[in-house]
Amino acid sequence: MSVKQLSVRYRVDRRVIRRWLKMQGIQPRSRREAELIKNRLKSPKARRAQTLAANQARRGKRASKAELRQRANGIERTGHMTPYEQTVYQALQEHGIDGIPQQAVGIYNCDIGIDGQVAVEIWGGNWHFTGRHMARFPQRVREFFNRGWHLYVLHISASCPLTAARIDELIAFINFARRHPTMRREYRMVRRDGHILASGHAQSDNLAFVFPCNRGRDPVTGRYQGFAS
Repeated sequence: MSVKQLSVRYRVDRRVIRRWLKMQGIQPRSRREAELIKNRLKSPKARRAQTLAANQARRGKRASKAELRQRANGIERTGHMTPYEQTVYQALQEHGIDGIPQQAVGIYNCDIGIDGQVAVEIWGGNWHFTGRHMARFPQRVREFFNRGWHLYVLHISASCPLTAARIDELIAFINFARRHPTMRREYRMVRRDGHILASGHAQSDNLAFVFPCNRGRDPVTGRYQGFAS
């Protein structure tokens, strides 16, 4: 039962119910936890109807900056990570670097936030280089710059796995940013061997954008054979 249901049953103010629960060592559910339980108790038909009504109410409306920031903060609280993100997160922890998964940066979230100044993004698929995601990339980078963040992008896939060289390069950048907290904000995109594919800084008018390799290195020429489309 919810705190509200208990207050109605016993005809007591909700604040009294919450105080009594805490005295008994019971932590009241958060609003999000309560909503999850309420939705689980609904029938599939009722859940579909609620979702449809919410979508119709939002259709044609653009979320305000405040709503987008609130949404980003909610995503940070969940802290969900993909397998690729977990791999990078654990590698950093092994080197004594703690990060915040899905840290909110204004209206956006970065995959791993370091020291409130280095945002690590793990691009685990070529879809990052197409469509809406690519179109809003410059705006996203500017938002990070304006809030005093560096942006470090690692492209990881089955054909472009994480290597020790790439982690070493990331750690070197983090340590450099720690030693120079007032340095000009930068973004970097790093390929499989730790070399920089693209970079830019807060004073650039145009941000370079390079597609990562999606095939292996030619054993004869030593050059990468192709790029993501």
